Amino acid sequence: VPVLQYESMKATSLVLIIAVLQHCSLSCNALSLRPVRICPARPAADVQRARLYAIAQPSPKQHGSPKLIAGIYSIIGSGFAALLVLTLRAHPMVPFQPNSAPWCLAWLVTTVVDYYGAAFCLCGVILSSEPRLQGILWSLGCCLLGTPCCCMWVASRLLRYRSLRLSST
Repeated sequence: VPVLQYESMKATSLVLIIAVLQHCSLSCNALSLRPVRICPARPAADVQRARLYAIAQPSPKQHGSPKLIAGIYSIIGSGFAALLVLTLRAHPMVPFQPNSAPWCLAWLVTTVVDYYGAAFCLCGVILSSEPRLQGILWSLGCCLLGTPCCCMWVASRLLRYRSLRLSST
């Protein structure tokens, strides 16, 4: 169980801050509070420091069956593969035809479906690894604002966890 220690704060302030953090689904890093491990061998005379014992990572909540969700992603991937094959058959990439409206429309639709298929996959990762409200907002940003928002989420995750790895194994 990780232990968090905050200097120059009263215990009542800590309880209030933790309540706000839990309510707003923010992390301690978002408020620039410095968590450190407390060694049990330290003397107990250090009364000036307020100490809070908390589990840093709550157990993740499973929403839906993994097989069902994997099936949905498989259907989306297969559906896009079928769309890509149909588009390639009807409007081949070569020769490139930028002056043909049907060719451009077919590839525009295929590109948009491709983007949202990939964004849906990233949104699944975001929704499963972020608090609910933050996950919804990040996902909306990825779907409505596109690549800049996706890259901002990846950068924020990298800065918060110093890794893009989703598990500790």
